[in-house]
Amino acid sequence: MNVSSTAAMLDGEPAFVDFYRNQYQRSFRLAWLLTNGGSDCEDLVQDAFIRVSKHADRITNPPAYLRTTIVSVCRDAQRRQGREDRRLRLVAADATSVPFDTHLLALVAELPYAQRAALVLRYWVDMPDTEIAATLGVRPTTVRSLVHRATRRLHQELSHAN
Repeated sequence: MNVSSTAAMLDGEPAFVDFYRNQYQRSFRLAWLLTNGGSDCEDLVQDAFIRVSKHADRITNPPAYLRTTIVSVCRDAQRRQGREDRRLRLVAADATSVPFDTHLLALVAELPYAQRAALVLRYWVDMPDTEIAATLGVRPTTVRSLVHRATRRLHQELSHAN
């Protein structure tokens, strides 16, 4: 998308509608994976698109900016959810956890957010380390470290389960 068509996003022109249609499914899947299939994925994606539209006149690579925004929005949602979970545990002694469809998804859900985000961006979005680093706001060596730690932990957990 060139700069003039990016700027057209602000005016509600078809360029943004096309961008939305082309990116929505991919964006929803990314948010779903980052939030472990949380029910608010669609809201998070909509929030990300709104943020992108507000800055469209300055964006040179809208898909990359959208991915970065989705990662940020999901991270913020995870933080809010973590705070809410801690508050609920204080109030209810027997707080229940949401069951996951598969053992692997449950293990991935237990990973720290940065490790989970690095895994999803590498293996689902198939992004190189440099793009993952830019999306997460870290260095490429940090990305490799996050992925290494996450895969090592998953391997250990899966080995213990068998």
